[in-house]
Amino acid sequence: NWKFQIALNEIKTLRAKATDNIVLDLLTVGTLFWQYIAAVTVEENNNARDAFGKLIGEIKIRTEATLEKEPDNLKALYLLGFAEGSQSKFYAIEGDFPKAYRFGVKGFNHLKQIERINGRDFDTQFGIGLYKYYCATLLPRWFQKLSFFVPGIDVDREGGLHRICLSTKYSYLMKIESELALAQGYSSYEREYKLGEEISAKLYKSYPDNKVFLYNHNVALYYLGVQERYEGKPENALVIMKKALKMVNDKTSFRMRFRKKNYLTADMRWRLDVPAEQEVIFAVYREMGRTYFYINEFDQADQILLEGARRVGLSKDIRAALYFEIGRQHKILDKSDFNTFIVKAMQTAGEGSEIANHCKTFLGSYFVLPAPEKEIWKLQCKISANKASLKDVLDLKNYFDKPEYSNYLYNFYEIMYPLYELQGEHGLAEKYHDEVRFHAQLDR
Repeated sequence: NWKFQIALNEIKTLRAKATDNIVLDLLTVGTLFWQYIAAVTVEENNNARDAFGKLIGEIKIRTEATLEKEPDNLKALYLLGFAEGSQSKFYAIEGDFPKAYRFGVKGFNHLKQIERINGRDFDTQFGIGLYKYYCATLLPRWFQKLSFFVPGIDVDREGGLHRICLSTKYSYLMKIESELALAQGYSSYEREYKLGEEISAKLYKSYPDNKVFLYNHNVALYYLGVQERYEGKPENALVIMKKALKMVNDKTSFRMRFRKKNYLTADMRWRLDVPAEQEVIFAVYREMGRTYFYINEFDQADQILLEGARRVGLSKDIRAALYFEIGRQHKILDKSDFNTFIVKAMQTAGEGSEIANHCKTFLGSYFVLPAPEKEIWKLQCKISANKASLKDVLDLKNYFDKPEYSNYLYNFYEIMYPLYELQGEHGLAEKYHDEVRFHAQLDR
């Protein structure tokens, strides 16, 4: 429930009368790590970072001393593996990937040591499964192919997911964390959008003060809404997206940020460096605007995008991107006022920004809207009306499969994988979903 100081005080009280300090050390590491995730201000970040670093060092020294005397002490092995896994995530968030890799491998090896002694400890299986699953879903594909030569990398998506699923049923300490991981996996990687939404909704309902659970529920709603539109149910998609908008919070409430490029058109893209919550808000507003656009509700599309662009608490880059989206849509429709919104985007982002430079290109006398833009819009209109077949998509993709339009392959892959999934062709759905994820990894 994000009441960290109360939790730490309770642990301190228990420590004064408890004999099993290993379990209390485990609770301390978990609490300090979540406190670090929840830090927002510079002062909170620094304090949480220092507290985590200091205490985890002391705890590891004590635990390693215990293991020197008792090499098969399962609680101590688990504490050490958990602590090093937390350090791995800590350094990944800090951007120190060599340390994240080093501690991740060490933590994984300690958990594997437990598995050799007791293969039915499902808290341990969760840690092992999460490591295997993240190796298979987060690491770039080129690195996965070389993983055989890299010590400690274990790419096993199916096996990792199976362990996570078992942990949601049978783990003792990590049940909530395993449910969170499963919800994320279903929504972001497995294309099981309804299951992802159901699990994330349950977590948020149980722990409404946990901002990470709220964020993940909104992510799940976003993906579910997109899928509903591909099923030819745009009205359902809009209802789901509106539900997400009611819950999202544009006030930064935890430290996770996204530093990536967001596609607005294939040739017009820029880097957004925004808090995670605001990234979801942007995605929901943009998808709602496009859904209205695809069902020819153009005034509604303008209205929802303007609502987001005028939302005071949002980053100026996000508001500029939403103004740009209105201008792009008006340009596709050959409306003469498109430049009004592009100029507004440029002004909102600020002179000299990457966005402003793109806007100037868009307004340049030599700029011509690439041919695929209008055709993809027409295709999306047919998809939203449930009147498009995969053949329509493939025919258009093959028509534009030329070097000058190579950036648009990503747009076609985004369309192809949900349609293949709906037809039950899971292998092809996975192939093109992987292409989309690979493209996103390149951008990061």
